[in-house]
Amino acid sequence: MRSEEDLIRTLRTAAGHAEPEPTLAASVAARRRSRRRAGWARTALAAAAVVLVAGGTTAVLSDGGGRARPAAEPTRGVEQAAEVWPEAMFTVPGTAVDGREYQPMAAISPAEVLVSAVAPGVKPDRLEVFDTGIRQFRTVTSMPKPNVPGYRFRDVKARDNHIVWWGETPHAGEGAWADFWYVPRAGGESGHVAKLTGELAQVDAVDITGDHIVFSVERGGVYRLPLTGGKPEKIKGTDGLHLRSWPLAAGYTAGESHERNQNRTVNLETGRSADVSVPSGARGLICGIQWCAGVLDGGPFRQRPDGSDRRPIPADLRPLVFEGLPADRFVLGRLSSGPVIQALYDLTTEEVVGLDEAESGGGVPTVFSWREGSNLTVVNLLAVR
Repeated sequence: MRSEEDLIRTLRTAAGHAEPEPTLAASVAARRRSRRRAGWARTALAAAAVVLVAGGTTAVLSDGGGRARPAAEPTRGVEQAAEVWPEAMFTVPGTAVDGREYQPMAAISPAEVLVSAVAPGVKPDRLEVFDTGIRQFRTVTSMPKPNVPGYRFRDVKARDNHIVWWGETPHAGEGAWADFWYVPRAGGESGHVAKLTGELAQVDAVDITGDHIVFSVERGGVYRLPLTGGKPEKIKGTDGLHLRSWPLAAGYTAGESHERNQNRTVNLETGRSADVSVPSGARGLICGIQWCAGVLDGGPFRQRPDGSDRRPIPADLRPLVFEGLPADRFVLGRLSSGPVIQALYDLTTEEVVGLDEAESGGGVPTVFSWREGSNLTVVNLLAVR
């Protein structure tokens, strides 16, 4: 698994701001910045190659004959998020009443955002949910902190009844481990689910189904683990597969992570498998529910799962590679011109929406935020109409 520092450096190099490799911060303030930038850097596989990842469930990436790519269209005027998505934006205090700093982590519904409360000098130690309907925070649980130097919180997932998060030790090889925690979504005491070692510690994706955690590992294979603990069970027929968002898993061609292409999508509930038609020369092809996208002949493009609605991505948007497409609708990238540094490309409306220096949570981001004085402005992608 590539470290956060490696990926941060890759991202900075791609943006033309190469810096020496940073050190893992001991304080949460520095850790927060590192983790969030790595939240999309961590999932970036080759930003420098201008590789794009998008979504689509059963994609057929062929152009119905020739593979000539349409000429890249120029980026139209970039609008700010507040102008385009007022229904998805809200402002909250930047700190809790006890002085802990709020850190948005994930959107869990169009009206709810999961945040962590972080005390100076420690890792996230409390989970809260902000409800935009009643404009109130509620405490979900405290977050135990393993007493291990360099232990890193990785990601959090929420479903109807449970919230799960996981972390890992900073070293690889013998002695490395990852662990899982859960809490009822309504709130309560958190529970330690399991501590995994060896190949099972190389987690690359996590989700929840019913009363089980599901996860995949870097070498491929999807596992099921009861929330009550126990031994992970490998789901039959998942050799070489990587979890996307339950129940979907993806199979890939051989090669480096930033070069390989998704060549099939599997529904792990029904067992149904659909091949993905990969155009000759494509790189970084990946699929989700509504869209598929990749790079072909040096340029990024998108299209529907059935191969229709194929369009180029705007020429001066430099997409970053993700494990998936945020809300199965957006592409996060950097602009090569203009004052806006980062932006989201809406595959539905074809708008480019500026985010400036907004920060995001780990994994495939569903929430972005930035500080304005003592407040946080938050964008919930699940609330975009």
